[in-house]
Amino acid sequence: MIDESDKLRQDLVSSFWAYSEALRKFVSEGVDRVSLVRELIREDIVVALKLAEYLSESEHKQLFNIWVGGASHHKYVQIYRKFILALPRNWVLERIEAIAEPYLASGDMEEYRRYLELYLLLDEELTRKLAHRALEHSDPDVIEAGQDFLEILGDENRIKENKERLAAD
Repeated sequence: MIDESDKLRQDLVSSFWAYSEALRKFVSEGVDRVSLVRELIREDIVVALKLAEYLSESEHKQLFNIWVGGASHHKYVQIYRKFILALPRNWVLERIEAIAEPYLASGDMEEYRRYLELYLLLDEELTRKLAHRALEHSDPDVIEAGQDFLEILGDENRIKENKERLAAD
């Protein structure tokens, strides 16, 4: 008779080897990993984000719009930020505002705060620009977010502290 411990051990071993084989196929030549991750992001976001860790820089660039969209209000914001911050900074800075725009155009305090945080990790001037934009918003909570970040930008120690906190989250 197989006890629960033996069954668990067998399940773990067989699942590990099945996962290892599937992962080997995923990273092999000729696989359209970008399309697979795009499909999986709608089906099982945890699996998609885990597999995205195996993507090349050029593949991450192809998924940049997804990473930027997820960086605004998703519970996996840290993973999206990690993917964005791993890309060449100048490349990101040339593109991020245009991709973030639809989220900000209809955004509330959550979107603004998440993008202000991301922008702070990327570039202080970009952050300042968005913070000033927030001051012109009709939502008092968005205005407050803009004010908060302008205060942060006015103090080098607060900039450093916030960057460290955001990187550690």
